[in-house]
Amino acid sequence: MHRPVLAMVISIAAGEVGIGLGVDLRSAGHGAGAAAGAEVEAGAEAGAEAGAGAEAGAEAGAEAEVEAEVEAEVGAEVEVEVEVEVEVGADVDAGAGSLGLWRMTDLARYVRRRAGADARVTRVAVLGRGGDQLKKSFGYGDPVCVEYVVGRQSGRFVVHTQRPDAFGHDRHSDRVASTLLAFERSSEIPAHVRPLDVGVLTSKGTFEPMPRGEPCLVTTFARGTLYAEMLRKIARRDSATALDLGRVDILATYLAALHSERLDAHVAYVRSIRDTVGSGEGLFGVVDGYEADDHVAPPGRLEAIEHAAVEWRWKLRSDRQAQGRASRIHGDFHPFNILFDEQDGLSLLDCSRGCIGDPADDVTCLSVNFIFFALLARDAWSGALRELWDRFWLTYLDARKDEALASVVAPFFAWRLLVLASKLWYPETSDTVRDRLLTLAERWLSGVPFEPQRVDALWTI
Repeated sequence: MHRPVLAMVISIAAGEVGIGLGVDLRSAGHGAGAAAGAEVEAGAEAGAEAGAGAEAGAEAGAEAEVEAEVEAEVGAEVEVEVEVEVEVGADVDAGAGSLGLWRMTDLARYVRRRAGADARVTRVAVLGRGGDQLKKSFGYGDPVCVEYVVGRQSGRFVVHTQRPDAFGHDRHSDRVASTLLAFERSSEIPAHVRPLDVGVLTSKGTFEPMPRGEPCLVTTFARGTLYAEMLRKIARRDSATALDLGRVDILATYLAALHSERLDAHVAYVRSIRDTVGSGEGLFGVVDGYEADDHVAPPGRLEAIEHAAVEWRWKLRSDRQAQGRASRIHGDFHPFNILFDEQDGLSLLDCSRGCIGDPADDVTCLSVNFIFFALLARDAWSGALRELWDRFWLTYLDARKDEALASVVAPFFAWRLLVLASKLWYPETSDTVRDRLLTLAERWLSGVPFEPQRVDALWTI
């Protein structure tokens, strides 16, 4: 199965920008093509060994190479996004992201579809961001202007590409999202270049339009019972059964095995910490879901939690702390995403957050629910779920040695505790329980050491 390697927005050209990718087919003198046009494959600095030159091919077949040369003369006021695939777990490749992945033969067909059967490409040029006196040292991608003629009329459009980078575009899905956003909203801005089309460049070098509508994901079906339903029943018991303990062992050993896959992915790790604290699904986004008149979580209390979480972000994103902690993770390992079938076979739903991050993400996401369900059912941290908490941490840390884990769990616990204490997510939770959950978050964020056997003490400090 070929994944799309480039997502792109096409707009009308803005301004005169004479930058030579050096591919000027009016004077190149190479190759004839179908539809009366020479068709050359522009292989600008595109990475992925898509070709550094340009291949004059076309349906009739002559070949030629054209050197790519980028020299800015005037600035172009054009800016949108496009997409190049980056390997999961790899750091970003700042050299990727140009039009070299679009085969010239397919580009010529695209122009004929847009402008008419007699249209032919005459020039492909990388647009600059400034003159010799003012150059931008970093950008998200290189816009490429495509010029064409139809009879005596000429036209042009711009293809906007986007490199993978460490600024929230490192994942394939990020770049697809930002490309669609640019296509859907840029027409709302007066004087902005007009979006014409949006699509992807496939690994075969062809353009595929992106269909309109809402995205959906189709998966296989997993049979079983949600672990959340099991926890509700377990919470009412004074002691755990052998079956309860066996299932928590399955979960602990599963996570230990998953987290054993360490990844050389510093950019992805730093991003996961940033997303934990500052994304819409992270701590900041959850806080924004609280009502201003919430007397259990007034704005001042939430603001203090946010400030503490930001301090933890700076601790965890440092090279010393992050060194070697990037691992494969599920990213949303809570009881509503866990299924057990009749033979205790495990199935998981809805992995999240790019599946790269700190193991603390998964272990806190699951284990904090033992506390939550116990408080809901008993208004006390006792009973069978207390046993499961102890068993989970004992089994996990026995299966996977992680001496630093206790020193990094605080912001992950705080994020999950804010979700559980939210009236938006759990409207039936009593104010007493909500306060106790937020108190745990505050204690751990304040630097109180995480000791699995001493959770009770945090409520009496």
